[in-house]
Amino acid sequence: MIQFSLRENFFIAQLCLMVVLGRLAFDLYLPALPLIQQQLQGSGNGAQFTISLFTLGFGISQLFYGPLSDFFGRRLVLLTGILIFIIGSMASFLVTNFFQLIIARFVMGVGAGSGIVISRAMSRDLFVCEQLAEVSAIQSLVLAMSLFIAPVVGGYLMQWFSWRSDFLFLVLVGSFAFVVFYYFLPETSTGKARSTSWFCSAKYYLRLIRTPDFICNALLVSLASAGFVTYFQLSPFIFQVQFHLTAISYSHLFFLIGFVFFAGSWAVKRMVKRYSAERMIRKGCLFLIISGALIAVAYGFHCASIYLVVIASMLYVYGVRFIMAAGVSACLSPFGEIAGVSAALLGALVMLLSSVVSYLVSLFSFDNILLLGIVYLACGLLSLALQHLSVP
Repeated sequence: MIQFSLRENFFIAQLCLMVVLGRLAFDLYLPALPLIQQQLQGSGNGAQFTISLFTLGFGISQLFYGPLSDFFGRRLVLLTGILIFIIGSMASFLVTNFFQLIIARFVMGVGAGSGIVISRAMSRDLFVCEQLAEVSAIQSLVLAMSLFIAPVVGGYLMQWFSWRSDFLFLVLVGSFAFVVFYYFLPETSTGKARSTSWFCSAKYYLRLIRTPDFICNALLVSLASAGFVTYFQLSPFIFQVQFHLTAISYSHLFFLIGFVFFAGSWAVKRMVKRYSAERMIRKGCLFLIISGALIAVAYGFHCASIYLVVIASMLYVYGVRFIMAAGVSACLSPFGEIAGVSAALLGALVMLLSSVVSYLVSLFSFDNILLLGIVYLACGLLSLALQHLSVP
């Protein structure tokens, strides 16, 4: 393990804070979705649409923050994004109807997108080779931990206060981050790319879009992620409304999801040297298909219990880790000279497709358990088909 200086550790902590903001904004209010639906007198579909718009804003913004940070500097663009995030969080706290919440969540997504992009850019600015890999691993670990901690925090905040306290908490966290970044975050951009950043970024985006292997692997990762987002979208209503769990009990289920997430990461680490990317993707697709088939078959026989939905979702998350590891590597490895641009485009495509799937899911009104199974199964089958297309 690489040893960093105290100053470097403080800088890495700030990088982790950047990426955690987006995860908090996505996950924190999930246990409150049924209550938000009830108190704002909207439909379940309307509550789910708040996820679609956040994901859309998060995805679109990533395409612009990279070039903007090259041109204007990392700190200025990040601080602007954090301000947008704070404004969106405060607006979400003050809303009186679903339309206002949907717009506020979109603004939050646009602001939150700055953290993930600038953290990657600053990591590349200051670290190389083994150090960069170590910093990226630390960020991934912190991001994964926030995945299952955030809903628990949000569930307790809702129980102690109200669902609006989730958004007030985000205002406070965003404000804290802004102060830390304003006073302590150094500017890491050298400014050498400012004169060409806009032209080069557009040129590189076009080059990547015209590369079939990149698009196929990006769609693989996007489909797997879309099913994951669908779980976040539907699970509050499945477990709290249909299975009558409390918000706290529902939030505790994320510890199981987190455990499987880490187990999948550990399995991938052991298998990556023994299996090809194609074999790992096929293995991941198999888990996705099994998870969807389990729910669909159980629903057809009227035995879709809470335990089965949880187990199927854990299988889905386990499969996602295989597809993500192999797919992301296949997307980024051939484009080392434009790694930042390819990562930004991959992140944007993942969030944009997730937003589209989330929107389509919100249009259906039949049983959420069956809908979750259909999405799992469709994502698995489409991913398997795409994997065959990407293999020469």
